[in-house]
Amino acid sequence: MLNEFILSFDLDWAPDFVIDAVAETLLKRRIKSTWFVTHDSPAVRRLFEHEGVCEIGIHPNFLSNSTHGKNEREVMNKITKLFPKSKIIRTHGLFQSTLLLKNLVKDYGIKIDVSLLLPETANLQPHTIHFDYNKGLVRVPYFWEDDIEMNNPSKSWKIKHPKYHATGLKIFNFHPIHVFLNSSNPKRYQNLKLQKPVYLLQENEVSPQINKDKPGVKDLFNELCDFISTEQKGSYTISEIVEKWKDEKSENRD
Repeated sequence: MLNEFILSFDLDWAPDFVIDAVAETLLKRRIKSTWFVTHDSPAVRRLFEHEGVCEIGIHPNFLSNSTHGKNEREVMNKITKLFPKSKIIRTHGLFQSTLLLKNLVKDYGIKIDVSLLLPETANLQPHTIHFDYNKGLVRVPYFWEDDIEMNNPSKSWKIKHPKYHATGLKIFNFHPIHVFLNSSNPKRYQNLKLQKPVYLLQENEVSPQINKDKPGVKDLFNELCDFISTEQKGSYTISEIVEKWKDEKSENRD
């Protein structure tokens, strides 16, 4: 059974200095991760320079008033034009339906979906959903997300907390802006969004909102990086963990 800790990120239009700051922490440690991107930018293109360490997935916004498009096909056409090689997806807002998933496989060649959040659930493993005999979609449920933890009555920013050590695959999802802000609640981020679109924010506008008073997202992120480096002693992109799962399935059949 897969039992690894995995890092993933939803970009959510984060400004470049935020993306660079988070990426630098991971690259210094050679910790692999998967980034679900919403837009193109110099910082996003810098992630592509670290193939094998930074996996690029797509993060399309199918919700109303999306800047990605007016309907599902427009959204996918736009984001796949930007990132044509990406075959792994997490939808913004976890928007999903059976028909959408089927069309993602049939029309866009998506192979892995990570749009199923099951917080703190034990024994999580990938699974395959089949839309016809030959085409299946691997779905990989994920274990934790920073903005959900902010509203958890039993929230913890300590990786040693027992709830973070359930048996099974544990994919953590961070938003770079919350790592940068060390958010402990949504208020600081909401304050920034009132000023201007997030991707237009400058570092001198964001830095005053950094939480320095109580534990938050960045504290857990740093502890998780330490744990992966020293305790797990190995890291994986989501696509790599799917391949490991397939290998284990094949061995069990043999």
